[in-house]
Amino acid sequence: MLTGSKYRDITQENQLVWWPIPREADYDDADLEAWMPGRSARRGIAAGRHDVINLFIRPLRAQHAALMEALGRGSFDAVVAEAAFLGTLPLLLRVPSLIYGAGTVCQ
Repeated sequence: MLTGSKYRDITQENQLVWWPIPREADYDDADLEAWMPGRSARRGIAAGRHDVINLFIRPLRAQHAALMEALGRGSFDAVVAEAAFLGTLPLLLRVPSLIYGAGTVCQ
């Protein structure tokens, strides 16, 4: 399971292999102020913009690199990702059949 350090113990307790997400994309959603200093001082649209950039855009490159590295380690039948993990986005944009279920097998 490619995930943040927050989930390392629970991943391993459930006998799953834990692959750490890179530090530049690893944040604890219970402490967003630590990940995005100054977050609590923002309001309205500025707060929303700040959150979108820092929670989704900024980690995307590191998430994608980690995903591609993990995929290179073996053979996988599926990639399951939560909606906030945008590291899958570049992969999905290259393989439209995965988005629309055209039945194409991705090598």
